[in-house]
Amino acid sequence: MTKATILLRVDVDFSFGLRRGVPFLLRLFEDLGVRATFCVVMGPDTLSKHGARVSQNRYLRRLFSFGLGNLLWHVGPALISRHFKPATVGIGNKHLLEKIISGGHELSIHGYDHADWANRCREYTATETRQQVDAGVSEFRKMFGEATWSWVSPNWRCNDHLFAYLETLGGDYSSDARGCEPFYPRIGSSICNVLQLPVSLPCLHELSQCGISKFSWANVVRQCLQPDYNHLNIHAYYEGLFERRAFSRFMGECVRDGLRFIPLSSGYELAVENSVNSDELSHVNLPGGIGEVSCQRRFLTDNYFAKIDPLKAERKW
Repeated sequence: MTKATILLRVDVDFSFGLRRGVPFLLRLFEDLGVRATFCVVMGPDTLSKHGARVSQNRYLRRLFSFGLGNLLWHVGPALISRHFKPATVGIGNKHLLEKIISGGHELSIHGYDHADWANRCREYTATETRQQVDAGVSEFRKMFGEATWSWVSPNWRCNDHLFAYLETLGGDYSSDARGCEPFYPRIGSSICNVLQLPVSLPCLHELSQCGISKFSWANVVRQCLQPDYNHLNIHAYYEGLFERRAFSRFMGECVRDGLRFIPLSSGYELAVENSVNSDELSHVNLPGGIGEVSCQRRFLTDNYFAKIDPLKAERKW
């Protein structure tokens, strides 16, 4: 059976995912001896702003795959409460973030305004990019002072201004795109010294949207593993809430097969021990995804797409 090390990134996009999904994931990871990086939005909860996507067929299919009962139970109260009190994610929830750290995991900044970054970051000016990063870092520092932080862009979307700014802030690594190996972003003739740790494996919700059974998640992910670099991205609201039973089964299979899950900082340390190349950024549409995301240029031809049933991946609504 294939043995591999997998970087595990947990995106915490919404407050209901932080409050209801993260505690479950912490318990599961503790039971399995898993360590991860939790990437938390350090700004307002923009759940209601994502409603603009509902007109997209693929997004509708994703919502219905969660089950009507799940949506009403978990998302309904969260949306109603926003009419009375604007919600935040990381802000004001330091006690929950401290539980992540006390559990032996890492905390990363997953942007400030998640929806605006996801929808508009490719149009941002350098000033707008800095404002978003500064806002997220400022909120993080209000809670944790000068503790080490890393940046993780929402929705795997980024722009050239981001890398130049992160370099001035002295970061070692970030995770902002999809790709096949660690690389230093090349912007024109300049190479950014902030190492990019791209997500290399399909997300589990993308596999489901391709029509792949939840019982086959572990097998498909194993088929997509590479010898030297693997990075899996999950979401607190999906694996921690809507599909927690399926995810528990998936993680149990992976751990029994000898797969080891580590946080991003450990992935960075492993990467810099080896020779790391530079590469340009491009954009790609993912099987089971919604819209274009940023990616390492090499990922356009060196990816897992062929290992996912193309008929299922292209199945229409």
